[in-house]
Amino acid sequence: MEKARVEYLILKGMEFQEAKKQAQTDILKIFKFSPFSIEPSELLNISKDGEGNAMLLAVSLILQGNRSEGELTELLSNISTDIKTDGILNSTILGTQLINQAMYLDTSAIRNNLEKRYADLGVDVQIPQFEKYIRLFMDSTDFEFTNNISYPVEGNWGKNILNTTDSIFISGSNYSMTANLPSGTTLKVKHNGNLTAALGFPIGQDNTGWDDLGPDESMVWRSYKTNRTGEVDLKLFFYNDVTLYIYENDAETPIRIKNLYRSQ
Repeated sequence: MEKARVEYLILKGMEFQEAKKQAQTDILKIFKFSPFSIEPSELLNISKDGEGNAMLLAVSLILQGNRSEGELTELLSNISTDIKTDGILNSTILGTQLINQAMYLDTSAIRNNLEKRYADLGVDVQIPQFEKYIRLFMDSTDFEFTNNISYPVEGNWGKNILNTTDSIFISGSNYSMTANLPSGTTLKVKHNGNLTAALGFPIGQDNTGWDDLGPDESMVWRSYKTNRTGEVDLKLFFYNDVTLYIYENDAETPIRIKNLYRSQ
């Protein structure tokens, strides 16, 4: 991402080393990182401790996200072009693409995968504290997050029990448990009460998108989970009042708690 910016600054009369430093500063500001005193980017190393190394890994992860090689190459090219003349990422579309991916990075899994990979190679490393910089970007950026899971009012089988409006449902009638998931998101619904999947629409098969995680040890709570991109929809019914705990993106606390009340 530095290359086009460095070339532009040199053409404007700046010395190479100064242009390099300016380009690095400009890129780090996109992610709300303060460069203070770090080495040039080509000397940074994601397998060593240090603030600059942590920034490099965080930027790399935000850019990579769950993109294919081709998608990543296109993104890097577009950012490089955008920041060439003023050092600022002016495209809100590109900025939104960055925050949409950053929000769903599983930093614990990333750290474990990196440590395992280096261990398999027989290399002793110290992965830098990249997690705080990903959090800094998510908490500080002005780019708009748009990759929200949505909950339609209706599903294929009737009113959606996950919608954000209704809470009264007719006892014994069929309903949907439906959501639309952007790429890279996950959703889990934990419930108590007699919430039953209707026959003829098997759980865990491709026509639902939901996996049944079964009851917990108390046999009181049961959970369903999905990570399928697009629409998921399960046909179900219930006879008693039910409480739903709705968890997005493997969060430990629910984004919503919803009470369903039956009506005869």
